[in-house]
Amino acid sequence: MNYINLPNKCFKIFLGISFIVVAATLLPTPSLAQTSCTSSANNEGLISALSVGGGTFGNSAQTCVLDPQSVYREFKVPSYTDLEDQFYTLSRSTAKRSAQLGNGDLTLADDGIYLQTSTQTINSVGPTTGGGVQIIFIRGDLNIIGNITYAGTNPNSGIVFVVSGNINIYSNVTRVNAVLISSGIICTAYESGACLTGTTITPRLTIDGSLISLNKTDLAPGTSAIKMVRNLANNILSAEKINKQPKYLYILRNGLFTKDLVLTEEDKSYAIGANPSPTPTPAPTPTPTPVCAGATDPLVISSNIPVIEACVISIING
Repeated sequence: MNYINLPNKCFKIFLGISFIVVAATLLPTPSLAQTSCTSSANNEGLISALSVGGGTFGNSAQTCVLDPQSVYREFKVPSYTDLEDQFYTLSRSTAKRSAQLGNGDLTLADDGIYLQTSTQTINSVGPTTGGGVQIIFIRGDLNIIGNITYAGTNPNSGIVFVVSGNINIYSNVTRVNAVLISSGIICTAYESGACLTGTTITPRLTIDGSLISLNKTDLAPGTSAIKMVRNLANNILSAEKINKQPKYLYILRNGLFTKDLVLTEEDKSYAIGANPSPTPTPAPTPTPTPVCAGATDPLVISSNIPVIEACVISIING
């Protein structure tokens, strides 16, 4: 079976793109029969087929699969609603909770999947040593006004916030141990009701986790849904330091999340077509072999005399 290879420029990565952080188990890729060129949910994805025709990649109304057998790999950015429905509403995990956590200082124990029905303001999350795997869905904004040191270096504990609105990290915060997923704006330095512009002096922010944007709204040119606006007094280090934590690929596997999410989005204006042939690399010009006086080849050992014909080509110091 042939695969459709697409240039790198076809894709936009949302913070690590391959952020497969909210991944748990890899589902087998379905093998599907031929799908017509009309609208079909099966046409949303990375297509592996012997032949396709027309349309643009990922356009459910125009891409036509010609082969009787094809494989589709889901390849789209989910919405907050998708995640809440899949991983909270439909969850059968014993970790699912119905209680509201409230605001301020949180102390969490055991695994938990929570749904906050309004904006949440958090000062801290404990214990520092970790109390299990926590996933918190928030219908509204998330305001982080103090350091979140939950789990620390514990490889079996961690916390994920999935937020329908904005995530505001206040400018006095210096550490957040969490994965932050937002459908709105993520601001790394929030103060007095607004995201700073990058001119105010702030301390360094270290995030042991990830920042992920699900924002699908059109933003002004040159702006981003993830606003890195910290500004150090002495900029000899990065103002925001993000340490990706591979442990989330492991600790979210047991029923908390039940399918892998590829947080990437294709450029739908890029039509399917053959990749251009690479420009051949010119053959290097051979370096002439130096010849010693009185010898036809300085590397040949004469079989007629018990002496190697030596030739000093160069001397390299050090």
